[in-house]
Amino acid sequence: MSFDTGESTGFSIASTCRIRMGQGNAHAGLIPAQTDRMKFTKQITLLALLFSGGLVSAQEPVLNEFLASNESGIRDEDGELQDWIELHNPHARELNLDGWYLSDRADDLARWRFPAVAIAPGGYLVVFASGKARNEPGSELHTNFSLENGGEFLALVRPDGRVAQEFSPVFPPQRDDISYGLSAEVVNLIEPGAAADYHVPRSSALGTAWAAVDFAPGEGWQAGRMGFGYYADGQEIGVPPPFTHLPFDGNVLDAVGPNDGTHVGGAPAFVEGFDGMAGGAIHFSGRDYVDLGTQEILPVYNRPSYTIAMWVRGLPQNDRRIYSEGSSTNNRPLLTLGTASNGANGKLDVYIRTNNGTPVSHRLSNATVFDNEWHHVAWVDEDGSARVFVDGVRDTQNFSYDKQAMQLDISSIGAVLRSSACCQFTGDIDDFAAWDRALSAEEVSILATGGSPGAGNPYAANTATDVEVDLRGRTSLYLRIPFEVDDPASVEALTLRMKYDDGFVAYLNGIEVASANAPQALGWNSAATVGHSGNEAITAESINLSEFRSELLAGSNVLAIHALNQEADDESFLCSAELLASGALGDQFRYFANPSPGEPNRGGTIDFVTDTRFSVHRGFFDAPFDLEIWTETEGAQIRFTTDGTEPTASHGEIYDGPLRIARHTILRAGAFKPLHQPSGVDTQTYIFLDDVIRQPNNPGGYPSSWAGLRADYAMDPEICTDANSPSFEPGIRDDLKSIPTLSIVMDPDDFMGSSRGIYVHPQSRGVGWERAASAELIIPDELSEDGDGSDEGFNLNCGVRMQGGSSARTVEGKHSFRLLFKSLYGPSKLRYRWFPDSDVDEFDTIVLRCFSTDAWAFKDGGSRYRRWDSTYTRDLWMKDTQLAMGSPSGHNSYVHLYVNGLYWGLYNPAERPDDNFQASHQGGEAEDWDIVKDFNELFRGQRTSWEQLMTLADSGLGSAAAYQRLQGNNPDGSPNPAYSRLLDVDNLIDYMILHIFACAEDWPHHNFYAARSRTGDLGGWRFFVWDQEIIMDRTIYTRNRVGVSNDNSPARIYSRLRANPEFRVRFADRLQKHLFHDGALAVEVAQARWMDRANQVERAMVGESARWGDFRDDVPDPSNSPAELYTLRDHWIPARDTVLVEYIPDCNELALERFRAADLYPEVAPPRLSRHGGGVEPGFRLGLTAPAGSVYYTLDGTDPRLEGGAVSPAALLAGSTASVELLASPRPATWIVPTGPALGLDWTSPDFDDSAWRDGMSALGYERTSGYEDEFESDVEGSMYGENGSIYMRVPFALEDPAAITFLSLSMKYDDGYVAYLNGVEVASRNAPAGLEWNSRSSASHPDGAAVVFETVDISDDLDALVAGVNVLAIHGLNASVTSSDFLIVPELGGGSVSESGVELTETTRFLGRARLGVDWSALVETTFFTAGPLPLRISEIMYHSPAPPAASEFSGEDFDYLELVNTGEETISLEGVRFTGGIRFDFSARPMTRLEPGEVVLIVEDIEAFETRYDTRGMRILGEYEGKLDNGGEELWLEDALGEVIAGFEYFDSWYPLTDGQGLSLEIVDAGAAPESWAQPASWRAGQQFGSPGAHDFTPESGGLQRLGDFNQDGDLDISDPIGLLRYLFIAGAPQPPCEGGDFDAGGNLLLLDLNGDVSLDLSDAIYALSFLFAAGPPPVPGADCLRIEGCPDVCAL
Repeated sequence: MSFDTGESTGFSIASTCRIRMGQGNAHAGLIPAQTDRMKFTKQITLLALLFSGGLVSAQEPVLNEFLASNESGIRDEDGELQDWIELHNPHARELNLDGWYLSDRADDLARWRFPAVAIAPGGYLVVFASGKARNEPGSELHTNFSLENGGEFLALVRPDGRVAQEFSPVFPPQRDDISYGLSAEVVNLIEPGAAADYHVPRSSALGTAWAAVDFAPGEGWQAGRMGFGYYADGQEIGVPPPFTHLPFDGNVLDAVGPNDGTHVGGAPAFVEGFDGMAGGAIHFSGRDYVDLGTQEILPVYNRPSYTIAMWVRGLPQNDRRIYSEGSSTNNRPLLTLGTASNGANGKLDVYIRTNNGTPVSHRLSNATVFDNEWHHVAWVDEDGSARVFVDGVRDTQNFSYDKQAMQLDISSIGAVLRSSACCQFTGDIDDFAAWDRALSAEEVSILATGGSPGAGNPYAANTATDVEVDLRGRTSLYLRIPFEVDDPASVEALTLRMKYDDGFVAYLNGIEVASANAPQALGWNSAATVGHSGNEAITAESINLSEFRSELLAGSNVLAIHALNQEADDESFLCSAELLASGALGDQFRYFANPSPGEPNRGGTIDFVTDTRFSVHRGFFDAPFDLEIWTETEGAQIRFTTDGTEPTASHGEIYDGPLRIARHTILRAGAFKPLHQPSGVDTQTYIFLDDVIRQPNNPGGYPSSWAGLRADYAMDPEICTDANSPSFEPGIRDDLKSIPTLSIVMDPDDFMGSSRGIYVHPQSRGVGWERAASAELIIPDELSEDGDGSDEGFNLNCGVRMQGGSSARTVEGKHSFRLLFKSLYGPSKLRYRWFPDSDVDEFDTIVLRCFSTDAWAFKDGGSRYRRWDSTYTRDLWMKDTQLAMGSPSGHNSYVHLYVNGLYWGLYNPAERPDDNFQASHQGGEAEDWDIVKDFNELFRGQRTSWEQLMTLADSGLGSAAAYQRLQGNNPDGSPNPAYSRLLDVDNLIDYMILHIFACAEDWPHHNFYAARSRTGDLGGWRFFVWDQEIIMDRTIYTRNRVGVSNDNSPARIYSRLRANPEFRVRFADRLQKHLFHDGALAVEVAQARWMDRANQVERAMVGESARWGDFRDDVPDPSNSPAELYTLRDHWIPARDTVLVEYIPDCNELALERFRAADLYPEVAPPRLSRHGGGVEPGFRLGLTAPAGSVYYTLDGTDPRLEGGAVSPAALLAGSTASVELLASPRPATWIVPTGPALGLDWTSPDFDDSAWRDGMSALGYERTSGYEDEFESDVEGSMYGENGSIYMRVPFALEDPAAITFLSLSMKYDDGYVAYLNGVEVASRNAPAGLEWNSRSSASHPDGAAVVFETVDISDDLDALVAGVNVLAIHGLNASVTSSDFLIVPELGGGSVSESGVELTETTRFLGRARLGVDWSALVETTFFTAGPLPLRISEIMYHSPAPPAASEFSGEDFDYLELVNTGEETISLEGVRFTGGIRFDFSARPMTRLEPGEVVLIVEDIEAFETRYDTRGMRILGEYEGKLDNGGEELWLEDALGEVIAGFEYFDSWYPLTDGQGLSLEIVDAGAAPESWAQPASWRAGQQFGSPGAHDFTPESGGLQRLGDFNQDGDLDISDPIGLLRYLFIAGAPQPPCEGGDFDAGGNLLLLDLNGDVSLDLSDAIYALSFLFAAGPPPVPGADCLRIEGCPDVCAL
C-alpha cells in the first residue's frame, strides 16, 4: 500500500462553487419561455479556507470536518443531537490546543477558547457546536455558539489572534446529516473477512512472542477469517433472552435452558415452520402433547410478570389447549391458552381457575387465531394486568383479572395436563418461548414479524469464524492478522476499528498499541475486567494508532490481538478488527453523506445537485399540458418514473424534453451528476378527475386479493358515470375537490407486494414494516381563500406504516395509515400548519384514520355498531368537544386520499397524543413526558407516577387529605412542594363527562391516552380522547356508563373519587358548565359542533360512496350481514340527522338523569338569572331567583361556597331582589288549533276577540303513552293529533304598575317548540322554523326529560310591551309532527325589581352563584357579563427580537421577548374576556380576575423563568406566558375585547428601526393615547432603551421631529443631493454636518436617520444604497420610506 501524497509540509485548500442557471444537459428541449426565466447567470465564489501565508504550519491542527445540521447522528453527553466540529492533527507529534479559538463571527475571533487539551499524532477531536459553552479539560467540549446550516462564518484561530483557517464570508449551505470536510485517501489494511490465524492458549509457553511479526504459527493454531465470535443465546437484540425456548426444529429440546420437553403420544411429527423451514414446527394430532413438567422457572404463572409466546396454526376446534399450567394433585387450578370452550369460532380462549375451582378469567380474543393459517400469539401478564397479542397487534378484548396465587407444578404444550391429559390440540406449533418478565408491545412485534427467539444472532454479521467450541470454558484467544504495506512513509494516519465482547489487547508488529477492559497484569488465561456485549459489542470503536506509524514495515506486517471474554462460560464472544491507513488530506472540501467523526473522511462529493423543478405543479387538470423539468446544476441528468418507484442514477427514463401529460399521472423525478450528491426525489401528482371516476377494479400490476380478502379498487359507475342510476352523482368531480387531497406515492412492491407490501400485511408492525414514500397535500383552487389556488399545501418525503388494531384486521379492506417524518426519508419534521384550529406547525407523525367502525367498508359489529349508521364524524366530534370543554385534544381534518394515483377514499388526518404532541401543545421536552394508553400500556417514558396514582386511588380517595394529595396539596388545599401533582382533576371530570354523555362503548379499558410531564411543572395526569367511534347511537338508551370502574384506566380514579364529597361538588359544577346555556354539551351547542364537521365532509361523502360504498356488497364480511350500495342521500344524511335530532338531545337528557341518580348532580336546582352572561350596558340590573332556597353569589371570581359546605364570607345574599310572579300555570286560558291562515298575527294582540276559542288552562298537552299526563290540564289530543302541528293559546294576566318591573323572564316547558308574544310583540322562540305559518311544525325535537323542566329566557329587553291593566301572553305551540305521541306547552311569566343595593353591573363582571336549601347546595352557575364600550387598553412596548443571552445561558434570545400593556383611561378596567387572537395567543380570562387601575402597566412574556434572569421583576405585574412567538421579522397583532371587538389590530415591522431587531432595543409607543388606527405607522413608535423598559414606561409624547429617512440636507425629501451630502461628509473635510443632535455621527438620531441599509453603522454603503434606490430600482430604505419621528432631529417632514 502506498499513497501519492505530494508536498507533505503543508497544503492550501480553496473551494469555488459555481451555480449556473442556464442551459445544460439537464435542460434538453428547453422552450424559449423557460429561457426567459433564466435571465441571468450567477457565480458565487466561496473562499472555503484562508491560510495565513497560504500554508498550514507543520505543527498546527486542521479544521477537518463539521456537521451543521445533526438530525440523527452522534449525541452529546446530554443525549442531545448537536452540531459538531472536528479538528485533526495530521502531524507526527502531539498538538496542545490551549489558547486556540473557534469562532462563528469575524468581528469576535476569540469567541470560544480551547482549554488545555491535546490531539495525539494523527488523532481527532470533536467539539460540539451546541451553544452550551463547556470547556473543562478532560470533559466533553461545547462551544458557545451553534452552526447555521444556511451558511455562516467559521474560523479556527491561533492563540495570538491570527486566523489559521476560516470559511469567509460564509461556508456553503449544509443539509441534514451531511457533513462537510476534507477527504483523505483511505485504504483498508485489514478489512472484514481478512485471513487470520487463531489459537486458544493452554499455557504461558508462548509468552508475547506470538505477537511478533516474524512469529511462525505452529501446532494449536488454526486458520480463520475476521471476525471471530459466537452467540449462544441466539437472541435477537431488542428482545431479552427467554428462559425457555423450544424451536421444535426436529426435536422438543429447550434451546436456551434446561427445560427440555418430553413428547407423549407416539413419535413426534415435524412439519414446515412458520418461516418455511422444513421440519421446523411440531404437528399435534389431537392425541399427543409435550410435557414440560416442573422445571426451572416453569410453571411461570406465579411469577409477578411473565410472557408466553408461540406461532400456531390450526382449524377452529372446540376446547383444545395449546399451552397450560396445572397441578398433578389438584385438578382445579389452571392457566390455559387454547381454542374456544363453547364453540369452534376460531378465537383464542384464555381460562384461569383458582385452587378452589373459581374462574377468575375466561375471555375470548376478538381476533381470529385458528383459521388454518400461521398466527403469532403472545400472552403477557403483569400481576393480573394481562393482554393478548395476535400477530403483534394487541387484542381489543380486556384480559385483565384479579390474580391469586395457585399451586401449580405441571406445564404442557398442546394439551391440559394435570393428573391426566385432556383437551389435546390438532394443529402445528412453532417457536414456543417463555420469559419471566412482561415483553413490551414493540418486543412482541419483533417476534411477530419473524424475530423468533432462536432466529436472530446479533453477532452474525460480524462473525466469519465461530470459535464457541474452541473458547467455551476459557477466556483468552490469540489472533494474528497479516497485512502488507508498500510505503510506510506515505501513511499519515492509522486507525484501528474494534468490535469486541468483552475486551482485548492489540499489538502492531509485537508492540502493544491499544487495549480495552484488559487487566493490568495480562496473562495467557486472563479475562476481561468488565462486560461489553450486545449493542455495545457490535458498535465499532475507533482508536487512533497514528503515533505508531513508525512501527509499520515495508512489506509484511502483523496485527496481533489478545481477545478477552469476561467469564469462561460466557454465552457470547466477539472480536472483529479493521485497520485503516490514510494518506495526506485532499485539497478540496467535500460533502459526506456518512459523517465520520473521529476517523478519516472517505470519498465525498464536491457539491449537491439542486432539486428538480417543474413548469407545472401538482393539482387538478381537465386538459392535457406539456411539462418541463429542469435543475440549476449544469451537466446533471434528470430521470423520472411514473410507476411510483424512485428514480436513481440508473433507474427511470432519462428526461430529454417536455412531457405530454394527458391523463392521471404520478411523476417522480431526480437529478444526478458524478461526484455530486443527487437531488432529492420530487413527486408531482397530476389528477385528472375524468380518469379517477373511471378507476377500474383491476388496475395493472395490483393483486386481486389483500391478505386473502378479495381486492376492490373500482369507483362505482352507479355513482360516477351511469346517468340512469338512481344513485348517480353528476357533481362528483366537484365533490372530489370539496376537501383537500393527500397523495401518497411509494414503490408498488412496498405498497402491495406479496412479500413486503404493507397493505397486504396490515397487521405487521414496527420499523421493519415502515416504507419510504412521498406525501403531497393538494389544496384545490376552490378551497383557497382567494379562489385562485394560492393556498399551498406541502410535499415531502416521509415514511409510512399501517395503523390501527381492529381496522388492520385482514377481514377489513380499508385500513389506516401513519405518516412518519424522519431525516431518513426527508425532513425530520413536517413543518406545516395542517389544522386550522391549531397553531402547531411541526409534526413528527400524523395518523390517517379510516374511520373504522364509523365507516361503510367496515365489518358489521352486530349489536355493537352497524355500518349503515356510519357518519365518519363521531371521533372528530369527540375530540372537538374535548377541546371545546377547555382540555387539550388531538386536532383533525378530512382529506381525499390517493395512493400511487389510485383514489383510496375519505381519510381523517389526526394528531396522536403522544410525547411529541404533548410537548407541542402543553410544553416541555418530549422525552420528559410519560404516556400510558389503552390496556395500561406504557407507551412512552416511565410508569412510576402512573402506578403511584393508581396505588393512591386503590387506597381510597374519600378523605379530603387523599383528594388533595392527588393534586399535590396539603389536606387544607395549600400546595405541598414535597408532593407530586398526580392528577388534573378538572381534566379527568371533563373527560369522564364527555365519554359518559356520548355513551362510549369501547372504553374505558381501551381507547384512551394519558399523559404527564415528569418535570412536575405542567400539571398532573391528563386524559385524551382516542378512537371513539362507537358513541351516540341507538344503544344510548341502555348503555349507562356512569358506573365504570376499570382497573388501570381513568375510570378507576373516577370511581374512587366518587366517594369524595368535594369531588362530587366539583363534578356537578363541571356538569352545570358544560350541559347548559352555552356549554360545550348544551344541546344546541353540541348540535352546531356536529354540523360543523358534517358540513365539512358532506360533499366528500360522494367520493367515499363511489370508492367504498359497495365494498361489503362485493366483499361480504364473515358475518354475511346484509349490505348494499351506501350513498350520501340514502344513508349518510339520515344517519347524520338521527344523531343531530335524536341522539344529541337525548344524550344531554340521559346524562343529567344518570348523573343525578348517581349523586353526581344535586337535587337542589341552580339559580335562575334574568340573563346568562354576555354584553350589557353599564348599570344593568341582574335578576336572580331560586326555584327553592336562597341565592348566594360573588362578583370577585370566588365560590360563594367554602370547601366543606359553609357560606363564604365574600358571598352576597340575593335578598335585595324583589321577585313578582306575573303568570303562573295553570291558569285560565283560551286556545284553538288553526285551520287556515286567516288569523294572521292579530290573535296575539291584547284586544283580539277570542270568545269563539275553547276555554281551558294554560298547561296544554297530550300524552298517548306515558310521561306528560301530570304536566298538563287541558288535553288537546283530539284537536291536534293527526291534524296540525300548531296550536294557539292566549293567557291574560293583570299588572297594576309596569314601571315597578325592572326585569322580566319567560319560563317554558315545551315539546317541541314555541313562539311567544307579549301584547302582540314577539319576545321569545325555540325550535321555530324560519317561515312560521299557521300549520308549522317545530324545526327540531325537544327531549322529554328536558321538556318537563322550565327553561327560562330573559325578555327584559321587551319590558316596554307591558301595560297597566290586562296583558296577554300569546303562545304559538309547535309539535315536531302531526302524529307525535306527545305534546306540551306550559308557560310562566316572572319579573321583579332590583333595589339600589341589588346586583347592579357597572363593569365587566364574573358572576358565580349557587342556590342553598338548608345545608344543601346547587351546582355552580358561572358566567361573565361584559360591559359595552371601547376599552382604553393599549400595547405600549414590544420586545419582539431580544438580544441573545450570554453564551453559557440555557435560554435563547426569543425567550426574553415580552409585551407591555397599559390602561390609558381614567377608570379601573377589567381584562375579563380580553384576548390576543393574532400574532400571539393569550386569554386574560384564564388568569384570576384581572383589574387594571388607571395608568397601571401589565406584562405578558415568552418565558417567565428566562425573563426573571434578565430583569428585576419586583413591582412588575406579569400575568403569564403567551402562546406562539413574536415574529422577528414583524407580524400582525390582534387584541380583542370580550365581545370580539378589536381593541388594537396593527402590523409592526423589523425594518422600522433596525436597532430593535436583535440589537437590544424594544419598540415603544410614542403616544399611548393616540388613536389605535395610527399604530400601524412607524412614526407612532420609537426605538426604546437597551433591553427595553418593561413595567416602567414613560408615556409622554416624544419630542423628536418627523424625518424622511436619508434626508441629509433636510429639505423634506430623499433625492440625489442626500447621498452626495453623506459622501462629502465622509470624505471631504469641512463638509456640512449631519442634522440631528443627541449622539455621535454613527449613533442616536443620525444613525436612525441615515442608516438606510440597516447594518447599524454609517458608511459608504448607505450612500450607495440610496443611489440604488433612487436610480436602479433598488429596495427602499430598510426602516421604510415613510416619515418617522426621531429624537434629537428637527421636524421637516409632514405626514
